[in-house]
Amino acid sequence: MQREIRSKSLRYGIVALLLACVLTATVYNFGMQTFVPSDPNVPADPNAPLPSDSTPQESDPPSQPSQPTQPTEPSEPTEPDQTSTPTEPTEPSTPTEPTTPSTTPTVPPVIPPFPNPPTEQPVFSELKKFESFSELETFVNDNTEKAGTVNYFTTRDWDVATFGGGEEDYSTTNIQVAGVDEADVVKSDGEYLYVVSEPYIYILKAYPADQAQVVSKIECNVTYGAQIYVNDDKLVVLTNSYPYPTWGWGVDTFAPDSYGQETVVKVYDITDKANPVLSRTVNVNGTLLGSRMIGDYVYVVANQIIMYPRSNGTDVFMEVVLPTISGDHTIQIEPTEIFYIDIPDVSYQLTTIIAVNVMNDAQEPTYEPFLTGYSTDMYVSLNNMYLVAPNTNWYFFIEEGSDEPKQETLIYRIELDEEQVNVLSEGIVPGT
Repeated sequence: MQREIRSKSLRYGIVALLLACVLTATVYNFGMQTFVPSDPNVPADPNAPLPSDSTPQESDPPSQPSQPTQPTEPSEPTEPDQTSTPTEPTEPSTPTEPTTPSTTPTVPPVIPPFPNPPTEQPVFSELKKFESFSELETFVNDNTEKAGTVNYFTTRDWDVATFGGGEEDYSTTNIQVAGVDEADVVKSDGEYLYVVSEPYIYILKAYPADQAQVVSKIECNVTYGAQIYVNDDKLVVLTNSYPYPTWGWGVDTFAPDSYGQETVVKVYDITDKANPVLSRTVNVNGTLLGSRMIGDYVYVVANQIIMYPRSNGTDVFMEVVLPTISGDHTIQIEPTEIFYIDIPDVSYQLTTIIAVNVMNDAQEPTYEPFLTGYSTDMYVSLNNMYLVAPNTNWYFFIEEGSDEPKQETLIYRIELDEEQVNVLSEGIVPGT
């Protein structure tokens, strides 16, 4: 009886061991499967549980349970019971196919390029012309008072172009636009150097080097700066003259003489480098803002303060003075020629653009005047000139209850076509 009990116990133990091995292999196989998230871009988490309807993928079938090691026979083996058959182990269930994850990539939200577009857009104003001198004078006085202050005297330091290299056999002035030359204090034509060293302009033979020498010099009587252009056998000299006011307590002694501010264009014939000859001179009232040369034409921009405070002993008033252009003949600019826009400004200037043909001394200069704020910058392409005038309007701060004065920038477009200079349009953008 004891032998039979031991025999059955051994058989049941073997069966239990087999079942334990099968169960262990099944659990291990399911635990090694990778959970596939809905987003293929998200890495799988091996520790995440499988969803209820998900099973391992077909490409990774479950491993078969390993065969258990046969137990060692007892030291006293007994005869197995022939009539008793051990229960067969239950086969693990075949896993179902997993659900195929979505292959559609997740599309990120589209962010517009300008989520907060500016609320203020450029404004284009109508260009007008004055009908009389009295209308010009009234406009300037009323709008200057409305803008909030008076600018008695304004000057500007004008820029000198920097040196730069070109793709030719010799260096030229560093320019912004091909075909649009800029004034400089040193120019070269490949053989000669033209150098401004006040109070003279020197012409030096620079090539070949063993023949280098000073060929000639030109005296330029200026009070502030000089710039030059070279066009074939023409040397163009731009000079600027600044008067200095007499400081004092009276208004009459403070304001400078408006006619003392002059921009001068001199053209020299340098066919004979040793004997340059002055061929023409053009003067325009105002200080030089800038210039460019396109082809045979030099375009010069001059700013003149249009009004000055004067006193008759009892009252202070603003005197409006219009500029002149002088050469072989004197041209008086008339109020009916002046463009303007109806915007208050604290510092009205009369900006005059003149075009001078440096190759034809007989051709009179052409011009275009317009009333602006104080122009500070310019850009010139082959066909257009753009002038920039910042404006701080205190009228909105004082009379309209604004938290701050209105700051804006006026941009003028002027068409250039050889001797033709035409003011085409004007726009206003916020900010300065």
